[in-house]
Amino acid sequence: MERLTLADELVLLAYDDAGVNRLGRPALDHGLAGAVLTGLVAAGVLRREADRVLWVFPRTRYPSPDGGQPPAEAAARQRMTAALLGDGPVDAHTAGLLALTRAVGLDRRLFPEVPKDRLRSRLDEIAAGDWASAATKKAIEQTQAALLIATTAATTAAFVAST
Repeated sequence: MERLTLADELVLLAYDDAGVNRLGRPALDHGLAGAVLTGLVAAGVLRREADRVLWVFPRTRYPSPDGGQPPAEAAARQRMTAALLGDGPVDAHTAGLLALTRAVGLDRRLFPEVPKDRLRSRLDEIAAGDWASAATKKAIEQTQAALLIATTAATTAAFVAST
């Protein structure tokens, strides 16, 4: 299997083995920034299931074809865990994936066994390293800023609508 994109790996990490989105739609949608689940379905990594909750509310899930963790997700988790527990340099792809998981708030959910202080300090170290070009770092910073703005706007809109 060819190497998956960062967006594909982020999707795999955000959905649990039953095909349920652990993050919720707004956070994952902004984190993906246009990446499609369709590619993972077409590649056979996931399958699409559509149904209704209480016969009324539509729901779409993306479980793996065999119901377990897809091998591509397991490989991404192994790379990320090794990077977090190690002290050396991290390849650009893994560092980018770690930055994305942090930006959308998935890092603590993925690595509950890693002490919070270690997780935070290692992610800071990886983000400050020379793993990416200045343009990539800027793009990640802009994505994080956009997430903050989108989340703030959605929260404000929800609050205004409820009052």
